[in-house]
Amino acid sequence: MTTTFAGLEGAATVAFSEQDSLRLKQLGTTLRPRLAQLTEDLYNHIQSQPETSNLPGDADQAARLRAMQKDWLEKLLAGPYDGAFGIPSGIWESGISS
Repeated sequence: MTTTFAGLEGAATVAFSEQDSLRLKQLGTTLRPRLAQLTEDLYNHIQSQPETSNLPGDADQAARLRAMQKDWLEKLLAGPYDGAFGIPSGIWESGISS
């Protein structure tokens, strides 16, 4: 079975097979214990760059975004990979604009 994802406006459409799903779940076995550190490293890198050093805002917003990023990565590695996959719930309410 292949699932097709139509992305946000201007984004590509992607075909996603059962084999792709299995690969992500297998990768999750290795990455899941490291997600908190990966997320922390990502935000530390973002804040170390002159162009993005003021992101992601105040400490409360930074904590919310880190938690949301970790949650999205957990979902990425767990599935299911259906039509709603890829867009973290609550992203539009978080204050992030496209």
